[in-house]
Amino acid sequence: MQKLYVVLSLALLLVVAIFALANNTNVPVNFPGFQTWRTSVAILILISFTAGVVLMGLFDLGRQVKSWKNAKVLQKQLRSAEEERDLLKNRVAELIEQAAATAAKSDTSES
Repeated sequence: MQKLYVVLSLALLLVVAIFALANNTNVPVNFPGFQTWRTSVAILILISFTAGVVLMGLFDLGRQVKSWKNAKVLQKQLRSAEEERDLLKNRVAELIEQAAATAAKSDTSES
C-alpha cells in the first residue's frame, strides 16, 4: 500500500509540474497587507501545491501520533494478556499434576 501511495504521489507531482510549466505567463499577485508583485503562474502553482502537501503532512502527523500512542497502549495490553496466559498455563499444568497424583493415590489405595 505504501508503494502505491508513493507512485500516486509522484504521478500527481508530475501532472502538477507539467500543468505549471504549460502555464508560465506572468500574473499580478495581490495579497492583503503586501505590495502587488508579478510572478509566473507556474511558480504560484508550485508554491500552492507545496503548501498543500506540507499542510496535509502536518494533519497526517497528528493522526500518526494518535496511532502511535494507541499502538503503545495496545502493546502494553498485549504483554499483560500474554503474562496472564502464561500464569494460567502454569496453573493448569499444576492442576493436571495434582489430579494425576490424586488419581495415582486412589489407584494404589484401591489395590
